[in-house]
Amino acid sequence: MFVPNNRPVKVPTQYFKRFHPVYMLTFEHVLLVDDNAATNFLHKRTLRKSGRVRSSHAVQSATEGLMYLQQEEATVPDLILLDINMPGMTGWDFVEAFCQWAAGRHRDTRVVFLTTSLNPDDVAHARTLDCVHGFMEKPLTLEMVDQLAEGKGGL
Repeated sequence: MFVPNNRPVKVPTQYFKRFHPVYMLTFEHVLLVDDNAATNFLHKRTLRKSGRVRSSHAVQSATEGLMYLQQEEATVPDLILLDINMPGMTGWDFVEAFCQWAAGRHRDTRVVFLTTSLNPDDVAHARTLDCVHGFMEKPLTLEMVDQLAEGKGGL
């Protein structure tokens, strides 16, 4: 970056990584599945601030998430950020149904658990599921979005 007197100005790396076009827009569409509206709001805000997501949609139950995906006019997400502990249908139930529904359809959709549960049994169980690509602890941060964009998700 140059100023009018043509002297180079040092730009911090984190600024460059956040706003350089090479690093921008990794995900076309992200689906957030969490029963807490405030959490969905904060996570959507973080995704927007990251500059890596064109659009996102939030639902407040796993059932609502499956219904959204099955709509013909729904945008197929590149990434699903999913809570485990929800009333009614849990994150585990969602993953099981999603894996069956997506088989042969949307193999590019990555499912990442974004949860407060750091139970080692939950992490071990997530590792056994083919369509789960990651396991991360809430809340979603800009650094976590960068990790997801780089293909890292905690499994």
